[in-house]
Amino acid sequence: MVTTVTLINAWWAAWLAHMAGAVTPTSAGYADSVVLSVVTQAVYLIAAVLVILVIQRITAAQTRAVATYTPAEAPAV
Repeated sequence: MVTTVTLINAWWAAWLAHMAGAVTPTSAGYADSVVLSVVTQAVYLIAAVLVILVIQRITAAQTRAVATYTPAEAPAV
């Protein structure tokens, strides 16, 4: 099973790769590179899937925490 930290690191890597790929065509004169555009969009899709998985893990952790929570009793006055 992939740890949450590994999942977050993979998301960051994919997102940064997408951003680097999105900036490269305009700054390096590769504006007509279809292959670079397709690869950049594929990496963006991967980043989107990874962030969904991260959000699901956070939601599951919060749900478990709420389910195990027992409020303290108020002191008698």
